[in-house]
Amino acid sequence: MKRKIVVTAAMILAALAMEAQSVKVVSPNGGESWALNSAQAFTWTSTNAGTVKVDIVLRNGSTRVGVIKSQVALSTGTWTWTSVGRLEDGTMVPAGTDYTVRIRDAANTFGDSSDNAFAVAPTAPVIRQFPERLPPIRLLGPRLEVSGIGLAPNADGFAIIFNYKNVGKAALPKASEVPVRPDFQVLLDYTETAKGTLYIPAFPAQPGWEQVGFSGGQIDFPLQPPPGSLFSENDEIFKWRSGSNILVRINKNKVLNMDSHELWQKQQPLALEYYYDLKCQGIVYDWKTRMLTIIVQLEGKIPTNGKFTLLCRSYAGLGGDYQPGRVEYHFTQAMDKNTFSFSKQVDLPDNMAKVKFEVFVVGNAVGNRQRISDINMNNNVLILRCLQGDECFTGH
Repeated sequence: MKRKIVVTAAMILAALAMEAQSVKVVSPNGGESWALNSAQAFTWTSTNAGTVKVDIVLRNGSTRVGVIKSQVALSTGTWTWTSVGRLEDGTMVPAGTDYTVRIRDAANTFGDSSDNAFAVAPTAPVIRQFPERLPPIRLLGPRLEVSGIGLAPNADGFAIIFNYKNVGKAALPKASEVPVRPDFQVLLDYTETAKGTLYIPAFPAQPGWEQVGFSGGQIDFPLQPPPGSLFSENDEIFKWRSGSNILVRINKNKVLNMDSHELWQKQQPLALEYYYDLKCQGIVYDWKTRMLTIIVQLEGKIPTNGKFTLLCRSYAGLGGDYQPGRVEYHFTQAMDKNTFSFSKQVDLPDNMAKVKFEVFVVGNAVGNRQRISDINMNNNVLILRCLQGDECFTGH
């Protein structure tokens, strides 16, 4: 009889542990663009992982495409897709813009999916290499290649700039000897934003000559709050919703018998050289201490004084039990690392059994509405649902 009681208790504890297990997709979570055959990392957070294994499943819209990788240890929090587009069974998926992933256990008792779609982009073109014994004549002449892409902040957002260089074996003729100039085209996520002709100097540009800071269009900060935002059109916080990739293509018209060339660059890392991005990574509420803790992540260029204020707006109540209204917390703390947590005591009635918090975290805007600091407000809103005595569940 005693052995039966011990076994039963163990089974109950195991069942409770399973109920407490959860996973949250961190990346890709929407807006990313992964090139076919590149190496990219899936990341996630979890609770009570133990020795549980999970499957990473690819979806396109509402359609299940297939398993990317099965039996991955939940506790690792990451797995690298060494050949983007190739499923576990060897099948290759086509490029597209409506992919999401779902990470779940084998029995599908718990799991989480990307909040928004990410793109699988075509593989960057490979420059053909010819045998040295039969070199094309043009390889002995000049050749222009895009050598860099950057952003320059201005009153409306960012100017796109790029560099191009003569990487050939001969001088580029001077402008008076080039009746038709090489063209250029700049695209944001496959949408053209600028085009024109390149500058050719008045002197022969020798191999190694480079034109730096050539203008390639503009990215504006839109003056409207993001969908679902707790902020109104009068608030000085706005979401930058332009493309996530920049493509510069030059010499498509193949002037002087030179090959064309193009270069991709992710947009957000360029913007983070000038501004910062703030993300809400988690919310924790302790029923015993009545402490609400908000975890945030900071990326990019930290303000020069190392300090700024966070505004957290929260709403409580689930099923009509309690409605304390909106609460605003202002925190000021030195920002000398990437991840921070802020705590605030939120007293709830003793007879309250359940609560829901909606927390919106932003950094202060700097200057006027067009000088945005928090460049991408995705993942800034998190919802926490708690039943007293049980685990709390977080989601967007």
